[in-house]
Parts: sequence; structure tokens; C-alpha cells
Amino acid sequence: MTIHIGAPDCKYQGVLVWPYAEDQVTAAWELVTQHRIDTVEVDGLPLPAWWERGSGVTIGRSKWKISCIRTREGVLVFLADEEIHHVQEAAMRALGQAREITPEEFEKLQRATGGIRDSDFPLGAHVTSARHDEVLLQRLKIQPGNVVTWTRIGEGAAPSEFFRLQEAEGAYTVVMVAHPEGRTVGIWAGKELPQAGDPATPILRRLYPREGAWRYGVVFSPSL
Repeated sequence: MTIHIGAPDCKYQGVLVWPYAEDQVTAAWELVTQHRIDTVEVDGLPLPAWWERGSGVTIGRSKWKISCIRTREGVLVFLADEEIHHVQEAAMRALGQAREITPEEFEKLQRATGGIRDSDFPLGAHVTSARHDEVLLQRLKIQPGNVVTWTRIGEGAAPSEFFRLQEAEGAYTVVMVAHPEGRTVGIWAGKELPQAGDPATPILRRLYPREGAWRYGVVFSPSL
């Protein structure tokens, strides 16, 4: 039996907490892409319409199953080729490995991810759900590359859709990455500031809510 687990790497008062840019959707994505799964069953996890096309993973009958399971320690995502046992033990291990966030960090995260705001339904020109999905599917094809240049977006200087991100994390970094298909600008997911020439890998992350649903996008992470 093989089990892979996607869990938050943060916790607060004994409960696992997803960071602003991560959730069950991104965890499932990382599990199937990292382990090169081509067909998977899904249980307890509603996935966006673009997820199957973007990942290249067929959702259907398979020996592999993605399960989203709620425990008293928090929500975990499992990728397994047999029935899952010892869920509680897995949750405790994940909790033990997670970083304890401060009350201030938790309050910021709750404020940034909770509630519906007028800005979630912008007036005038904005990216529709269909257009967003089309662009996302294109960006998901981006190959690893290298940082060309970067800039830091200070608090209060972000576009309105990224106000929530700044509420949760403060200033953030944007990079331009050169890859085989050209150059792409995106958020930098590394904990340390990048340098020109650093290798960068595109990864899927949650960006901001629009029209009642969270939108996702490609950001760049330091290559391992």
C-alpha cells in the first residue's frame, strides 16, 4: 500500500491551518503531479473545471484515489492506492511537523480569507471566469526557467485583487522568469528574496476570490 499526504505546514492552537495561497485543491495538484499519476478517482474534494485539463490527469476509475478527509487536527488530502487506515496517526504526524503561527498571523489569515467583499465582484472591466481559466491553462504549460529580475510590492501598493494577500502576508515579491517559451511575470513563492539567475519552478497556488469562487494561478518557487 502506498499513501501520500498533502497537509498544511502551519498550525494554530493544535489545529492545522492552510497558508493563504494553499488549500486542498493545490495539495491535490501537487500530489498527482509530483508522483506522475495519470488517472485518479476523487472523493470528498470538489475540483475546479480546469483542474483535469490543466493537470493532464484523468478523473475516473483508477487504483489511485484522492480523498479529502477532515480530522480534529484539520483537513488533509490523501493520495492512496488502497483503502486508507490510520488517518488519525497521519494527522498527528502532520501536526507535529507544522509551524506554530502567532495569534497575529492567525488573525491576519482569518481576515484575509474570510467573508465576501464588494471587491470580490468588481465593476467594469475584469477577467471573467472563462477567460481566467483559459489563461491559467496556458500558464500551467510554462516550463522551469531562471529569474531575470524582481521587485518588491510594498503594503498598499498592490492591485486590488491582491489586497487580501497583503493582509495575510504583507509585502510580496514579483519576478520575471525566462523559460523556453519566453518570459513570464508572477509572484515569487520563495521565503528568501530571489537573485537574478536563480532557477525558478512554476507551481499552482490560490490567488484571490472572484465572483464567489477562489481563483488560482501559476507562481514561481525556487527550484530544488
